[in-house]
Amino acid sequence: MSIKTILAVLTTKESVAQIMPLAIDLAERNGAHLTGIHVEASAINYAGVGMTFAVKEFAALRAAEQRNSG
Repeated sequence: MSIKTILAVLTTKESVAQIMPLAIDLAERNGAHLTGIHVEASAINYAGVGMTFAVKEFAALRAAEQRNSG
């Protein structure tokens, strides 16, 4: 059974440099499609999700997002 699709999970800038060359090589050798995905936590509360943040926790989460984004 051959590999048809590869999902590369990219968690940090550093992981991109490590993961992508390996994922590209694997995809090329198998004639597979390569998809990269990067997911971040968000402090945005969407209606209907049933999740709320206290002001203190929201501020801490936002500060963490800003530190990790750049």
